[in-house]
Amino acid sequence: MEVSTVFGVIFTLILISALLIFGFNFLSSIFQEQELNQISEAVDNFQATVTNFYYTTSGSPDGPSSTSTYTLQIPSSSTFCFVDPLDPSPNIGLGWDPQGFTETIIEDEGYNLWIYYQNGASEVGRTLEHTNISSGSSFCIQDGDKLKLTNLGVWVELSPKD
Repeated sequence: MEVSTVFGVIFTLILISALLIFGFNFLSSIFQEQELNQISEAVDNFQATVTNFYYTTSGSPDGPSSTSTYTLQIPSSSTFCFVDPLDPSPNIGLGWDPQGFTETIIEDEGYNLWIYYQNGASEVGRTLEHTNISSGSSFCIQDGDKLKLTNLGVWVELSPKD
């Protein structure tokens, strides 16, 4: 084999290796962006449903209230945790077990929705309007799970559907 052929083969192997490494990272970032877009769309759809329910139904804390059920549709590698921003303490029985500084971030920013995505490898907080979770009743749900919405007049109470 000639020397130029050997260098050509080595160069080709290096080039293919570089393409595989950088191509994998590129494809991975595209899939992450796709999941974030799906999550953002799911949050926007849920917020629109809650806002519509808040304004179009009646309810009061002391009297009759309207209820509805909402089926969550999010990527299967994601988990939505609905949290009381004033008391984000763990509620392990309902899946809410914050790690590290999560509780502090939620309290400081006033988030009432904490999202785990990429099978828990990443997380982000959001604030939903017109919603409330009872103190100590934070909970987590996944794709296809149902939420119970109860219009109490001053807000829409969120709870897992039994």
